[in-house]
Amino acid sequence: MRNGGDDAVIAADGYVYERAAIIRWIQRKGTSPLTCEPLNIADLRSEYFVKRLCQLYQPNAVRCARQNNTVSIGSSPMTQFEIHTNQQKSCKQYCNIKHILLTIMTISLITIPLIVATMLILFLVQLNLISQISASTKHSNNYIHLRTIYKLPNDCTLSNVISLFSWNNVPQFNYTYYSKLYKTVSSRIILTFAFRHDASYWCLDGVSVIDISSSVELVTDGNFENNPSDDFFLCNSYGNSTIPLVLDSAHACNGLDCFCGGAVRLPNYLNQILGTKVGQLYRITFWLSNLGDTPNSAQVVISY
Repeated sequence: MRNGGDDAVIAADGYVYERAAIIRWIQRKGTSPLTCEPLNIADLRSEYFVKRLCQLYQPNAVRCARQNNTVSIGSSPMTQFEIHTNQQKSCKQYCNIKHILLTIMTISLITIPLIVATMLILFLVQLNLISQISASTKHSNNYIHLRTIYKLPNDCTLSNVISLFSWNNVPQFNYTYYSKLYKTVSSRIILTFAFRHDASYWCLDGVSVIDISSSVELVTDGNFENNPSDDFFLCNSYGNSTIPLVLDSAHACNGLDCFCGGAVRLPNYLNQILGTKVGQLYRITFWLSNLGDTPNSAQVVISY
């Protein structure tokens, strides 16, 4: 096929020929040039595969050998078929990259708003907790909370008092963990636990005040492992601050000892003075247990 298989046909002998050349041959000889079998022009059928294959390659790089019924491809630097294949590969790689980028963009559009919304919710919750503490009722020097009379201030508290937690005539319960955030407005505070228990005792353990920004612990001996406990002091509603601090090992929650107390009718005050930074956020935590029935009351307050 000298013209590159532009009009290739297959004859009855199973071989492929150029149409014009095989027609002339049959008109002169009437037989196959390869097998000498009789051939008929009407039996010629177009061979589209060979025609297309030859068209894909450069004309000078194609040679169809009649002896082996094959199409030989020359060793040109880059055939049209190779260019076409490389283009397909490049297109496929581009499509894959495009698909990956679209997937990343889709995931980002979904996850980023969720992350922002979650952070906003956490911020609002935290802000609400801080606002609740900051807006807590400030008590006068002497006040009655439900059925318990609190006489403040004395050697145990300062003039401004903010209530963080409060219990009144609650049934017995095991150790429970409590936590709250507090934003200071002064450079010194007194953390106070006021306990009244006519029937039994309140037990306290694991007291902690941590600076949120630096994770520094402010409370000394919050697990009450030292007897007498370092930096904690106890006083009563009559202004006495010489009451001995008694620790209990039978009801400890963290470590070996805890504080158990609760005066009759009027509360005792367990205190520790803490140095703070104005405007700084602190997390106040502790474990509390009620060993008996009513009447009882307890409060956790901060004074400054």
